[in-house]
Amino acid sequence: MLRYAVLFALALGLCAAQTARQSVKAKKVCDENAKDCLSGPNSFKCAMAFKNLTKLDGEIKILDIIPDLIDQPGVELNDEINEELEEREINFEAFDIEDVCGNRIKARKRSNARCYAFLNDYAEEDLDSCDTGLITSDGDHVDEGTVGDALCERAFNLTNVDEATREKARKNAWIIALVEIGAFHSYCGTDWQEVAVGKGKDRKPLNLKRKMCCFKRPDPKCENGLISKGRKKGKPCPTKPNVPKYRPCSGSKKFNKVCEKKKK
Repeated sequence: MLRYAVLFALALGLCAAQTARQSVKAKKVCDENAKDCLSGPNSFKCAMAFKNLTKLDGEIKILDIIPDLIDQPGVELNDEINEELEEREINFEAFDIEDVCGNRIKARKRSNARCYAFLNDYAEEDLDSCDTGLITSDGDHVDEGTVGDALCERAFNLTNVDEATREKARKNAWIIALVEIGAFHSYCGTDWQEVAVGKGKDRKPLNLKRKMCCFKRPDPKCENGLISKGRKKGKPCPTKPNVPKYRPCSGSKKFNKVCEKKKK
């Protein structure tokens, strides 16, 4: 009995000592269930996430988590993002808050305030922007299209989680409307909560200023390398499947502007 008690005490000690770096989970885990990627017992995390992408009430779909993306398993960040992280002083040590985790009110206030400071600029991002920034970085080098285009592709992949479902979905038109993206934080192991300012009726969550709408055309039917149906019948089949594109929900025609590749 004493032996088991000692082992249990050691386990508690290891848990209590867990740092922000040690609480990092693989992106695949976070994509499947945001609750599997909460902060450690002595740290906090900030995230940008889809708020209403699924029909499950209260479920969020993670886009990116800081500080996890600094050392995300299987993900290699480009120089531009690394420079931005350094400029904003986003490092693992800044997310360790063991000194306040004994007081949940102080911990919540600190986590909320710091996540607001880290993510406020990204919430102001225009979905027509060519600067994809942190909110769409998953290790891929996005050098064309808009922020909205990249987010729509992420939304498509998150709602069609496995390759078989995704392959079937590519054959059909795919549309989503009025998707909200917001900032969230988890502190001292708590569930994800909205990052917000104000209290009561004046409380305002930190959301992307524009809701997102996406449209994807069905992949054309092909035979012998040529399109077999539709107005493009007889033309060569595309080498890549159609990807989702962002469209402003207002109905504006000013969308999907061409973004020049960034010159290094």
